[in-house]
Amino acid sequence: METGDPYRVIFGSDSFGNTCGRNNGPIWIRSNKTGSKKKFKFSGQNMTERKFMFPLNVSRIFDTIWVCIRQCPKKSILNYEDVRILAEEGHNSLCVDYDSALNVTKQTVRFGICPQLPILKSVDIMNRCIPENLLDFGKELFKKVVIHMDLIRGYLHDIIDASPYLLQMCLVALVLSLVLVFLLRFFAAMIISFIYLAVVMLAIGFSACVWYAFWRVCLKTETDGRNITSSEMVRTEKIPSSRHPVTAAVLDFDFDELLGYNNITTITLLAISIAATAVSVFVISFVWCVFPRSKKMVRLFKGASLALSAMPSLLLQPLLSAFLILILAIYTISVVLVLFTAGDMVSRRVSNGGNKEETILVIETNMTRTTKLMVFYQFLGFVWVSEFLMACQRLFIAGAVSMYYFDVLSMSRRFASTEPRSPVRSSLFNLLRYHLGSAALGAFIIVLVRVPRYVIIWSLSRMRSVENVIIKKILSVFICILSCIENCLQYINYNVFTVISYSGFSFCPAAKMAVNHLLDNAVDVAALNSVGDMVLFLTKCLVAFATTFCTFLRMEELWPSLSHPWFPLLIMFLCSYQIANCLLSVYEMAIDTIMLCCAEELVLLRDNPEMAQQFRVSFSKGLLYEVLLSFN
Repeated sequence: METGDPYRVIFGSDSFGNTCGRNNGPIWIRSNKTGSKKKFKFSGQNMTERKFMFPLNVSRIFDTIWVCIRQCPKKSILNYEDVRILAEEGHNSLCVDYDSALNVTKQTVRFGICPQLPILKSVDIMNRCIPENLLDFGKELFKKVVIHMDLIRGYLHDIIDASPYLLQMCLVALVLSLVLVFLLRFFAAMIISFIYLAVVMLAIGFSACVWYAFWRVCLKTETDGRNITSSEMVRTEKIPSSRHPVTAAVLDFDFDELLGYNNITTITLLAISIAATAVSVFVISFVWCVFPRSKKMVRLFKGASLALSAMPSLLLQPLLSAFLILILAIYTISVVLVLFTAGDMVSRRVSNGGNKEETILVIETNMTRTTKLMVFYQFLGFVWVSEFLMACQRLFIAGAVSMYYFDVLSMSRRFASTEPRSPVRSSLFNLLRYHLGSAALGAFIIVLVRVPRYVIIWSLSRMRSVENVIIKKILSVFICILSCIENCLQYINYNVFTVISYSGFSFCPAAKMAVNHLLDNAVDVAALNSVGDMVLFLTKCLVAFATTFCTFLRMEELWPSLSHPWFPLLIMFLCSYQIANCLLSVYEMAIDTIMLCCAEELVLLRDNPEMAQQFRVSFSKGLLYEVLLSFN
């Protein structure tokens, strides 16, 4: 890091170790391992007024010598006399130094010292002189690809014209999401019942359609068998039709070319029907198991709505987390850029294009093993800290919701405070004072699995030219296994942080308690993760569709001028869905927190029957009494 220089990223450096835009010290190198150090030629120059990098050979712009100049050429130069005049009158040397530019007409060998003719008119982009012809080529290509393509141009114009309406509708989506968060408890029962009914009807309908197709195929086979000769009736005939039997029975068009074969036997169709029936029976059985718990989910939704209604500031937490992760990403990128300039100065020879005999010694920066490890360390730190921030978000939200539960809604008041407190401020205080270590440990456990998976993915991408298929398949299996382990650990951490937030235990005891609660209420967890997530998904879709419809009405006068009216609506649908997803993610955390709090309180009531009877009498009309009663 000490040798890193951000100026090299901003202004760049020439091929002789000089950083453009500043006064440089000399660079000393050894001619051999045992020789004495000598000053590298053309190093140690004062480049305070020479802030732009210029290539000496435009035809080899990615493998040429670069020098620092005062100003990019404003016109094309066709002879070295103009180079000398520009240095003498304009004090702008296009060579490695002023002496070389002033004597350029007298030199016989100019490679590596002065530019190759012709010198093209250039413009500066990020302090690099880029030939204008190259930019013109890029502009022409851009015109051919974008400007002359009516489709893309129409899309861009539609977005620009509709942008004021889209920004307004984003605010509408935000307001609508907030309203639905507080009103979801009134519609949760209806949505859950609709989901159960839709899943059962789809399962039954799918199986019925497959069996109906099988019956049609059997009927068709029997009818065709009666029309053939008696000698051919022994063997089973396939349907002599150019259409696929299943698609011919269900749909009215041909899928032969799409599927790649002409027909299917009745045995195969029978197997498909039996498999569809088995899946349908499993789905219906699952619905039958979780349906009695629908009331419990409705009450959990009500409890989450009450908590967020009392603490609406929690809905802004995802925005703060996203902002912090953005700052972390900017910091990481900045440090990595500095590390790329912190390598060792090594010399190498550059040849003059086709003439291999003409070479010149230049300096370049090579990343050392230490800098490479530092880059990996920064990557590791970014993954860890970003996961740590998400863990802090979970601890903060779960802590506030659990405090509200035990202070306001709880019957046992096991973790309630004896004095009035603000759940939001108290949760933030507990997070900063007690739980940062647990958040860091949970994030580190995720990193131990995620980083190896990223390394294997990177290694697999570098093995494209390797023909060993077995190694590639083994690495792919490792990636899948690590991905599954990571998802399991994330879900466990998700619940461990909730237990930590209300119990105050350290990570390992809280993990044991969380796993016990999840296993004791496995069916409830499965129902909540399936039906509960579906309810939230439908709510997000409702926000997206409602906002899109409002956008459609709001932009009514703009429709005649739009080339593709559906494109702004699609953009609006995606934006409003993400806005709803940001807010409802907090709602989902609140539901999971209340479920674990209820499970914790249920354990206490089971161990104390007298206390449970007393609370049944005292809180028989409370919302959370119904929740706890449904957990029994």
